Amino acid sequence: MLDGRILLINGQARRILKLPESIGRINTVRDLGPWFRDGALWTRTGIVADRGQTHIHYRERSSGTSYKVTIEPLDRFVLFSIIEVPPFD
Repeated sequence: MLDGRILLINGQARRILKLPESIGRINTVRDLGPWFRDGALWTRTGIVADRGQTHIHYRERSSGTSYKVTIEPLDRFVLFSIIEVPPFD
């Protein structure tokens, strides 16, 4: 799975991940981890497995914004979903 090619990244995900217009260095799933850490400046805060999905929680170092990345296998593909997690009140 780590060498799987990235086929599509939508505009919202590009904004959240702070990706430049030319995808450049991010071609495979293996490239995502270093980008989360060094490009998007995220720190992993937890991992949860739930009903065939993996949820990885991150916090952006500069703003403190929290994100949840869900990894879900779909036949020959793997879907990565990224959502901003609202702060607890």
